[in-house]
Amino acid sequence: MGRFLGVLFAIGLLVSISGCSRSKPEDNYAINDVNTIESQDSSPGVSSDSTSAEQDSSGLSDTVIAVIGGRKVYKQDFEAWLQAQGKNLEELSKEEKQQELEGFLQNLVLATIARERGLDKDPVVRRTIEMQTDSTLAAELRARELPSFTEEEIGQMYNDFFTALDMSDDLNNFPFQNYKFWQYTSMFFPYINMWTLEPQERDVYEIAVDSKEQAQNILSEFWGSGADVQAFRMLARQYSVLENAKRGGKHHYTSDEIAEKIVEANKRGDEKAVQDWLKVREIVFGSLKKDDPSSILHIFGKYYIFFSNKEIKGGRKHRRWEDLPKKVKDNIIALFGQGVAVSKINELVNDYRKREEITIYDDRI
Repeated sequence: MGRFLGVLFAIGLLVSISGCSRSKPEDNYAINDVNTIESQDSSPGVSSDSTSAEQDSSGLSDTVIAVIGGRKVYKQDFEAWLQAQGKNLEELSKEEKQQELEGFLQNLVLATIARERGLDKDPVVRRTIEMQTDSTLAAELRARELPSFTEEEIGQMYNDFFTALDMSDDLNNFPFQNYKFWQYTSMFFPYINMWTLEPQERDVYEIAVDSKEQAQNILSEFWGSGADVQAFRMLARQYSVLENAKRGGKHHYTSDEIAEKIVEANKRGDEKAVQDWLKVREIVFGSLKKDDPSSILHIFGKYYIFFSNKEIKGGRKHRRWEDLPKKVKDNIIALFGQGVAVSKINELVNDYRKREEITIYDDRI
């Protein structure tokens, strides 16, 4: 902290030499030590300086932690700066607070010098500032306009929706739009449906090879050599590049296993793997008929063929909210929040378009 105080003193000296007036540090509370912030926190409304706690021009009451070039710097400015970096003032150690405060004040001093040099009037800089202001206003509007739901409310909406869905005998005429849970999560339904169905499991045999032509030849050989589970297992041992080839390609799939693979791929940002696992999910617990091989599927960089002589076990109904694992609940709450945001933003934009024309020139991009 001492190094930075010396820098500030030097800057102040240079400015005063150039004709700019500044108050004495002892008069204007120029730079507070972080300890001052902590001591002011512990005694709300009590301060040794008349400018330490007051209202700024916006009417927001806060604690002054510095004055730079006549500009008062408030504690809430420092906290907002930390939050933008994903940090919380209360969670920092004394040394970390000092380090962060030094960087924060350095940034403000540089901004003050930039204003003194007229950089804030540069057209390019002004356009950048305007864009940053637009982003800030848009983010604030989202925060203020988005409806808020508790976990209990989300859980109740979830139970209402899936109870009705599981009881329906005619999904083609099911009133999906009557349910708020569907309204906010329909775009994520394949994931939520997969996570919340009662656990499913199935013994499946699989073959993976490097080319589509080879996969087609294997299917032809399968149909010409008995077309049963023994024929498929023999072909898996002979041609498959997977580790389970020695076991005839056997893989005991569970819905929870596939769901976990999708979550892991999503965390890595591997959208291709997410889509591939969704395809596996659809084949194994969907379209794959007993004693009938699947069509050739290009996933994970290989050409797959699936076969099973077993039916699917479990997974006929959805689990109730209170029976879901915490990880699944957290994922659903996150997706629900995204759905709420998208829904509200679309509503705001569509309302604006009803009263104002928006012209887009795609050919100029």
